[in-house]
Amino acid sequence: MGDSTKQYYTKMPEDYSIKLAQRIGKNLKRKREESKMTIYHLSTRTGINWNTIKHWEHGTNVPHLDYLLWICHVMGWKMSELLGGKQNDGSD
Repeated sequence: MGDSTKQYYTKMPEDYSIKLAQRIGKNLKRKREESKMTIYHLSTRTGINWNTIKHWEHGTNVPHLDYLLWICHVMGWKMSELLGGKQNDGSD
């Protein structure tokens, strides 16, 4: 195979991955607390194990995209709010 095999992705630098996990975790926790929910309540509502959510909020793991999409769907949140993007509702 050698030369005919191409690498179609670039491995994410470890420090970027850590920062991403921390940012998503911080935003997830903020949104959950704004909704006046405990980790257990969010777990029950989304069907995602509470311990998994805890690890996401602590920044030790990064949730897969499908989990983020599901949480946003169930909770009525915007993906940009979890990823750290600025929310723009067109009112400014």
